[in-house]
Amino acid sequence: MIAVAAPRTKWVAQHLHLAAPGDIVAAAMRRRLAATIATVVMLSSTAAWGAMADSVSGNAETDYEFRNRRDCCQVALTAAQDDGLRKCSARGGEPTVSRSVRGVCTSRIGRDGRGNPIYACESDVKVICR
Repeated sequence: MIAVAAPRTKWVAQHLHLAAPGDIVAAAMRRRLAATIATVVMLSSTAAWGAMADSVSGNAETDYEFRNRRDCCQVALTAAQDDGLRKCSARGGEPTVSRSVRGVCTSRIGRDGRGNPIYACESDVKVICR
């Protein structure tokens, strides 16, 4: 049995091109260097992207004065976007206005003097600031 194992080990070493210990160390160093370079590139590109664009949060709230939720949220989202634009300009940035307002709107329902439903809304919007 021992005689059978020895040729098999020699065959594995020949066909798998096993490297000498010095080559293994050099390969490990090359992999470590490549990983370090990749990390530096990733972090620097992330930092550059962060310097290019940042988001500012705008907030707004309306009173109980709207007959439907859609109008209430539209007014609140527009006011929140204006708030975000003001905050961005105050920081010295240049706001990017999008055609569609994306944010979160929550509404509360109340009743007027006649018992009809009226809505009040709160909204948060992210504004891109460069």
